[in-house]
Amino acid sequence: MSSREDRETAGRAVFGKIIAEEVARLTGAIRKQVEPNLEAGEHIIGVLGDGTRIGKVMRTETPRTADITDEDALVQWILDNRPDEIIPTIRPSYLEYLRAQVKAHGHAYDLASGEVIPGIEPGVGTPAYKAVPTDEGRELVRSRLAELIGGGLLELPTARGVRDGEPPAAAAG
Repeated sequence: MSSREDRETAGRAVFGKIIAEEVARLTGAIRKQVEPNLEAGEHIIGVLGDGTRIGKVMRTETPRTADITDEDALVQWILDNRPDEIIPTIRPSYLEYLRAQVKAHGHAYDLASGEVIPGIEPGVGTPAYKAVPTDEGRELVRSRLAELIGGGLLELPTARGVRDGEPPAAAAG
C-alpha cells in the first residue's frame, strides 16, 4: 500500500504532466501565429510588454539534403565498386510482423509451411512510468491554471501604455 506522501507525490506528477500538456498546447498555438511571418533565415526579437528583450524566434535557412533519385543505379554502383558497404537486412515491416506473431503465439512461423522461424523469441519488456490524469483531475488543474493566469500570477510584466513595437518611455528618452 502506498503512503500518503507517495500519493501526493504521484499527484504532483500528474499535475506536472497536465501543465506540460497545456504549455505545449499554448506554445503550438503561438507558433501558428508567429511562424507564418518568418521567411527562411529570418528572426524576430522577442520582447515583453515593457520592451525587455528575452530572446528571438527564428526560421532556419533551408537545409541542403541528399536525395536518392535512382536507388537501383546507386545500389548497382555500390555492388560493383564497394560491395563491402552492402549489408543484408530484414525489411522492418516483416520484422514487425514476426514480432506480432511471437507476441500472439509465443513463436514466429511461416504461414505456408508452418515451420517455426528461429532467432526470434518472446522476451520481457520494461515497465514504463506513466502519469495518467483523470478527466476530473485534468479539469481541476486546467481550472487552477486559469485562476493563476487570470489572477496575473503567471503573467509576464508589461508596461502600461506601451504599444507593440514602441520602446517604453524610459528607454525612448
